[in-house]
Amino acid sequence: MPVEDYGVWKSFPITFNFEHRDPGDPTPHLYLYFVDKENRIEENRNQYPLPPSGGDFPGQTGRHEAKPGLFEAAINIKSGFKPNPLLAFWYEKDFKHPITDRLKELDTPKFYSLQGPSGRGLDYIRSNLFQTKSGKLVPHDTPEKGDDIIDLLHPLMRDVVEKNATLYIFGSRYESEDGIHQVHMNQGNYKTRSDKWYEENGIFQDGGLIIHYSDEHNADKDKWVAVFLAFATQATHTRDTHPEGVPVGDETWFEYLTFRHADNVPSKGAPVLITEALVNPVGPDGQPGTEVETVTLTNVTDENISLDTWKILNSHGDLEQIWGISIGAKGSAVVQVPDCPLSNNGDTITLLDPNGMKVHGVSYNAAQARRPGKPVVFSI
Repeated sequence: MPVEDYGVWKSFPITFNFEHRDPGDPTPHLYLYFVDKENRIEENRNQYPLPPSGGDFPGQTGRHEAKPGLFEAAINIKSGFKPNPLLAFWYEKDFKHPITDRLKELDTPKFYSLQGPSGRGLDYIRSNLFQTKSGKLVPHDTPEKGDDIIDLLHPLMRDVVEKNATLYIFGSRYESEDGIHQVHMNQGNYKTRSDKWYEENGIFQDGGLIIHYSDEHNADKDKWVAVFLAFATQATHTRDTHPEGVPVGDETWFEYLTFRHADNVPSKGAPVLITEALVNPVGPDGQPGTEVETVTLTNVTDENISLDTWKILNSHGDLEQIWGISIGAKGSAVVQVPDCPLSNNGDTITLLDPNGMKVHGVSYNAAQARRPGKPVVFSI
C-alpha cells in the first residue's frame, strides 16, 4: 500500500520549532507552521514570531504544540531505528530541475494530490533531483555547533520566513487535513526493520521541501533551493515494478555515504557520469540537416569500461540502447540518442547498466535548454 494522500502543498511559512535532545523521544521532528492564504501571512507572523536564534537550543522551544489557525508540517529530524538514527541529507542551493516549471503553474496555494495514475511526485532515485554523492550523514542534535540537522536547517528555515519565500512541501497529508508529514524518502524500507514502512514503499511518492524565492521584476532571476531527507537505513536502489519501491540489494545510504567519505576506501560513486547533453540542436526537430541530440558520458575511473547494452533513459521512459562503445580511462564518449528524445522544456537523463540499475542521473530545466546548439553542461 503506498503512502496515503500523497501530494504537494503550496504554502507560506509562518514560524517553526525544532524538538531538541530528549532521550524519551525516539523520533523528534521539525514542526514547520504555514498558511495557504496570502492575506493571512502578516497577521499570523505577528501572532507567532520566529523562535530565538541564539542560546544552547537555537530555533527550539521544546515540545510540539499545535498553533490555532496554522497548518503544520511534521518533518523527521532523526530516525526511529535505534541502531542507526542518522539521516541522509541533501541541500541543493541552486536547484535546477523541470519540476520547478510545473510548480510555477500551481497558481492557487493549497494541497494538490499527486496520487493515482496521473500523479507524478518526487522520486529520489528516478527523478534525478540531486547528485547522490553530495549527500551527508547527519545526527539529530549534538552539543557541538554546526554538525547536526538542526544546525543545517535552522538558518534556512529563518531565511524562508524572513524573505517571504513560497514553500512547496511534498509528503502525506494528515487524515485531519490540517497538516502534512512523511516529508522524506518513502521507498527502500527493508521488511526486516519495519513491516509498516515496508508496506508503504512506492515510487514517485518521496517527500521533500522545494523553496522558491521569486523576483517580481525579472523571472529569470528567480531562485530555487531544495532539501531532501532519507533515513540512513533506506536502500539506494529499489524496484521499478511490483512490488514497487522495495529494496534491491543491501546497500543503504549509510554504506554509500560512509564509504564515499572514508579515507583509503575506493569511491562508491558512479564509474561513468553524464557530463553534457545537446538537447536543443540548431534547426527543427527530426528534419534533414538538423543535428541529432547527444549525451556525453565520461569515465572517471582508471580502467577501460565497455558500455555495451547500457541504456540512456528520459523522464517519459524512452530508452536508447548503447552498442559498440567503450570509454578509456578518464575518457569521454558522445552518444547519439534518436530513440530517447530530450525535451526542450526540461527533462531527466539517466544512465542504466546492463541490469537496468541506475549508474548516474542528471536533470535540466527549460531555461537551460533555451539556446539552440548550446549543450547543457552538468556540474558533477
